[in-house]
Amino acid sequence: MREKGILKELRNTYRDDIGTVTFDAANKTYVVQVKKHDYHQALKIVRKHPKQNKKALKTIRASFTDASKAIDKALKQKGYRLVLKDGNRVVLAVRDGVIVRDGLVK
Repeated sequence: MREKGILKELRNTYRDDIGTVTFDAANKTYVVQVKKHDYHQALKIVRKHPKQNKKALKTIRASFTDASKAIDKALKQKGYRLVLKDGNRVVLAVRDGVIVRDGLVK
């Protein structure tokens, strides 16, 4: 199943810098859960001072948008979501290469 292959790739990509990745097949959703302290701190700073961190915001958004497009391409179908969560808070949700929820900034 391709979905499991994508999960493995995402885990390899995000494990060291962000945290864990899970897949909810019923909702076609890959969830990247922030577990790394440094990334959590970076998100807090970006959220608190968005004007001073425009480049970081752009980079995070672009990275997840590109990853979402790659998922659709690899699975040869649309409708999959890639979600970045910090605790219970959804930081960013991307479906089919389009940001559908942006909680990076207050």
